[in-house]
Amino acid sequence: MEPLEYTVQRIPVERTLALRQAVLRPYLGDERFILDDDRLSTTVAFGAVTPDDQVISVARLTPEQPPFDAGHRPSWRRARMPATLEWGRSCSRR
Repeated sequence: MEPLEYTVQRIPVERTLALRQAVLRPYLGDERFILDDDRLSTTVAFGAVTPDDQVISVARLTPEQPPFDAGHRPSWRRARMPATLEWGRSCSRR
């Protein structure tokens, strides 16, 4: 496979939906795939974006309490999200 050119950049959560649905739950409709925390202003998403503006892999961060006592420190959950089947192995190893 030839080297893949992409940049990792912050993207709107909405830009992650099509890829997340296609890879993780292709049997669900678009509206059913939106998670409650997708709508939070504190949820952020990052995408691997090709020079032709195709999102090929995404990751999402959202505030979430851990399953242990974190005291007063804020905590976040990182969701390692899908990559297109064509480029997934390349993106996940960088």
